[in-house]
Amino acid sequence: MLNSNVFPVLTELELQLPMYLTSAGGWINQERIERPNGFDSYQWLQCLGGRGRLEFGRPGEGGAEVAAGQGMLLYPGVPHRYYAVEEPWSVAWVTFRGGVVPDVLEKLQLREGVYAAAEPDRLRAGIERAVRGLSGGDPLRGYAGSALLYELL
Repeated sequence: MLNSNVFPVLTELELQLPMYLTSAGGWINQERIERPNGFDSYQWLQCLGGRGRLEFGRPGEGGAEVAAGQGMLLYPGVPHRYYAVEEPWSVAWVTFRGGVVPDVLEKLQLREGVYAAAEPDRLRAGIERAVRGLSGGDPLRGYAGSALLYELL
């Protein structure tokens, strides 16, 4: 799964789901990412090894280091940058959208930032399932991906 990413063409059915995956993947050594205009989807990046740094908002507004067993949540359209502090910085990720996502994250009290994962191996396994699901040709992959998002969150 590492050193691969999947950005599927989304169907009309998938776009109508309450939550849906937009991409998934991972890198053995995550390169520096700078997004001054943010990204178009919510992002969860799970640190698998090494250490990185997440900075979000305008420079100097907020940031934290991310180590193995932790993950970072980013909201769409929020300027951010992340980079390795200790290489190799291995990460796995899913990106997602949907009409209910803001309400679900609010109810779970999840804002952009760094979180310790209670079960990091389970999160990694879920992300690996997302990569396999998005890579396959199953016409019901959108339903499976939506269910997986509920499980991961």
